Amino acid sequence: MYDIAKGTFMEYDLPDRDAAPYAARVDGATGAVWITGPESDSLYRFDPVTRRFTTYRLPALVSYARMVSIDYSTGDVWTALSNWPYKHAGHNYAELIRLHFPRP
Repeated sequence: MYDIAKGTFMEYDLPDRDAAPYAARVDGATGAVWITGPESDSLYRFDPVTRRFTTYRLPALVSYARMVSIDYSTGDVWTALSNWPYKHAGHNYAELIRLHFPRP
């Protein structure tokens, strides 16, 4: 996290050491940061106010989660699972995953 006023960075360790983050996106409505964890089959939500992570395990092993998108009208969070390398994933197709988080 970069503090503009101080010109300093603060690092936060992901909950899983082998997560290998691929993409991150800030939810403009809540300020939460969503991070994909391809090596851990997870999607992480970081709350910069509490400085805590919430881990969402993805429904597929060897998932290779790629980009993360947020639907600001509904609060839903989307990620795509790559089909490559399919010999490790056990399938030769990609998947799209939606986490449903209704806006208050």
